[in-house]
Amino acid sequence: MRREVWLPGVALSPLAVALRLLVAARREGIEVDGILYLANAAALAGAPGSFNAVHQPLYSLVLAPLLGLTADPEWLGRVVAAVAGGLWVWPTLWLAHETTDERVAWPAGLLVAVLPAAVDAGTRVLPDTLLVLLTTTTLAAAVWAVRTTSPVGAAVTGAAGALASLAHPVGIGFLALALALLVLAPRWTPSTWPAPRPLATATAVALAAVLVLAPQVAFVRRATGTWSWTGKQLGYTLTFSEHVGAERPVVAAERLTAEVRPEDAPPGALAYARRSPGVLAQRALVNLHLVDKYTLPGLLQSGGIALVALGAVHLRRRRHPPEWLLPVMLVPLAALVLFNVESRYFLPAMPVLAVIAALGVARLGRHRPAEGPAPRVRLGVLVLAVVLLSFVPWLARPWFREDASGIDRAAGRWLRAAGAGPTFLGRYPVVGYYAHARAIPFAAHSLDEALADGRRQGARFLVVDSERLPEIRPDLLPLLAGTARGRDDLQLAHVVEDRAGRRVLIYRIAGAPA
Repeated sequence: MRREVWLPGVALSPLAVALRLLVAARREGIEVDGILYLANAAALAGAPGSFNAVHQPLYSLVLAPLLGLTADPEWLGRVVAAVAGGLWVWPTLWLAHETTDERVAWPAGLLVAVLPAAVDAGTRVLPDTLLVLLTTTTLAAAVWAVRTTSPVGAAVTGAAGALASLAHPVGIGFLALALALLVLAPRWTPSTWPAPRPLATATAVALAAVLVLAPQVAFVRRATGTWSWTGKQLGYTLTFSEHVGAERPVVAAERLTAEVRPEDAPPGALAYARRSPGVLAQRALVNLHLVDKYTLPGLLQSGGIALVALGAVHLRRRRHPPEWLLPVMLVPLAALVLFNVESRYFLPAMPVLAVIAALGVARLGRHRPAEGPAPRVRLGVLVLAVVLLSFVPWLARPWFREDASGIDRAAGRWLRAAGAGPTFLGRYPVVGYYAHARAIPFAAHSLDEALADGRRQGARFLVVDSERLPEIRPDLLPLLAGTARGRDDLQLAHVVEDRAGRRVLIYRIAGAPA
């Protein structure tokens, strides 16, 4: 590997890991999905029969053998995410090397190292950073396999794409794209490259992918009765996504969670599309609007969007080098408009967009000999410096703003110390994680019905909060006053409040089992 590729990698990758670990140390609460990934890791380490097939297994498989090294699995999950996020630099540099002859290693590597959304992803107990590491490796390896006609490159492409599919279902789209690039190689490769061997390379990709995915497919078949690489039922996922565009999306999501069972949803995406084509089309239109309004700013910030726009203008559309492949590599993410368009789901685009942005940095204000003496600092470098400075407040925010999820952790730890027992009343899974108790949702029950159900299941406490409760159960708003007027069966036991004014109130349920 050339010096201009490995030197930025050696310098920037440790910087990226260190930055993510520093920010991770300021996190005060786990993500809801992170609870499930840690539970799956614990199941793999001790009781494989309790593994939940709904979530892809790769992140839990990485965590499982490391659980014995620490008493804090949550911190372990953050460390794994931070290291994987710091390693993004390497496949990003590889991708740049394969798709352009421009010297873009430093700006591309620097962007994936310090973009706020990339840093944030590397601090959460989620598989997102593993997914991006593997999808970027898949794309770079695919172009390398075509350029060299190497069966090893094809095998790496298939294995990386399959592993990406084990990190998140969207990984299968990148595996399919890589396979399509190899099969169609005779139509797009530059004449200076060796003659493509589409059949041989595609076969190597398929064999490697099958070998990696086969155990997961067999496990999903045994657990769900379907042949799939994921335990998620796409028809149910599409049904749940109907909260997108609702007037009160949080309420709609709560209703769908409580009322729609997987067996009641269409079995697959095609069945859902046949049942609700209008709903699907409407959701796609709403999501396109949300991508513009929330997703892109959350993913790139305004400075990152400006850099990507500059890079897109300066993309060369000729065969050699194949820079035009970069926007094509974003195609698998288009399917997300049918589901949900949270910024974290578009993270696999970030390394590709970083390379595009770096092309703009390299070519903006490039000096031409006829223009006289070259300036000391090129315009593109100045723009990059301004954009990087704009990231600083976002990166420094954890040191000046209280983590919003910290209040759930504090409430959960109080419940645990108070002897909450096996359950408590209230749909707060993060509180339940720290309390070591199961949360019983209110669902559509009246307060009296919910209390009766809670007592039957051993609940000693009821938990409400000032942020989510007003949306999902406005009829229970009097509980936020701290006094249950006219009720002798609820006694305020504890209040947790953060600097932003968010409150969690914990009531003791009278008549509950001791």
